[in-house]
Amino acid sequence: MYFVDTLYGKVDLDISPDLLKTPELQRLREIRLCNINSPFITGGTSLNRFEHAIGTAYLAQEIVRNFARDQQEQKAFIIASLLHDIVTAPFGHSLEYLYESIKNKEYEHANIWQMIFTGKTIPSSRNFFAGKKASLQLVLNQDMIEKIQRILEMKHPLSNRLVNTIDIDNIDNVFRFAFHIGISFEKKSPLLIAKNLQYRNNTLFVNPEAMYHFEEWFQVRRQLYKYLLEDEGEFMAKALLERAFIECFKDDLISEYDWVLTDAEMVELILHKGNPTAKKSIQRLMLMDFPGQRKIYFAKDYQKIDKLLSKEKFNLINYSFADGVLLHFIRDVNKTCRQLLISTNGAAGTQKTIGYLDDRYLIGVFSDNAHGIRITEKYLREQLNIDLVDKESKADETQTSFF
Repeated sequence: MYFVDTLYGKVDLDISPDLLKTPELQRLREIRLCNINSPFITGGTSLNRFEHAIGTAYLAQEIVRNFARDQQEQKAFIIASLLHDIVTAPFGHSLEYLYESIKNKEYEHANIWQMIFTGKTIPSSRNFFAGKKASLQLVLNQDMIEKIQRILEMKHPLSNRLVNTIDIDNIDNVFRFAFHIGISFEKKSPLLIAKNLQYRNNTLFVNPEAMYHFEEWFQVRRQLYKYLLEDEGEFMAKALLERAFIECFKDDLISEYDWVLTDAEMVELILHKGNPTAKKSIQRLMLMDFPGQRKIYFAKDYQKIDKLLSKEKFNLINYSFADGVLLHFIRDVNKTCRQLLISTNGAAGTQKTIGYLDDRYLIGVFSDNAHGIRITEKYLREQLNIDLVDKESKADETQTSFF
């Protein structure tokens, strides 16, 4: 079956139409690749995970013959790449992380087997998408299911090309998102990088001639994530969405079964059944009615903040909200800057490091009044007891604000 793809042009995937028609896969057309319906990064607003699934499966198809001779193993790798995101919740990690924090239950959107095949988090009586029930178990035989499971659970020789520091999943994700928001790169880079992924004993080996493309991956990723994480408008949108979800969890409006909703269905659920605060928060997000006062801070001691937030995150957020302030934390660890340690195929397997580490927390403080901002600033400094750097005081000529 063929698709006309943004990055790769017309591609012909050797995948059964019955598999492509499953509700589990088609639901991804209504789930954004981004974790928020980006109000200011407009190219990311409609980019969906189905497009990304097709792209990842294409990369898998292009490289798998170099690493697996058995046709069934090749087919399993392509299908695993196609299905890797099918249990992504509405608004992706925005809901997943919050669900884990508040409900103290593990939720990992790559954990397909707990979500789909064991029936633990979707009742068999519930429709999955478009009025249809989940049907993957009817399309895939047990042997194929077990092969796919081993790949996604890092128990297969091909796993490290789909789940790793750099893999075909994040190669397609980074370059696809970058393309949609206008970041320039060599169009051939995603496929060339994928074809040059060679792992031996979990060490990445790269042909020296391909090093430029891996360096480009780091630079494109860094630029992309600076937009996604540091832009004030995006930050405020995430804070409003988080507030709406917190209110829904407080009222038990959302359960572990609701991850099957689409982004739009989740918005409708909150608008029609949420409490006044949840409804107002989601309305402000959808209408771009953002607070007029805002501050964003950087903090380097992320481990200390991790320790505090593991116990006090929602106390901090709710205490600030009582003063009319939206307080939102973004853990930027191995995201904006993801370092690669590479061994080349040249003389003596020379090692090279691409990129650098710059792990940190970003802390957003947003309100409709300056007084609330000042109170929260003081409160944060007292509670965190670490250096907070005001984003406005940190000159960074690579940063662009859309707000």
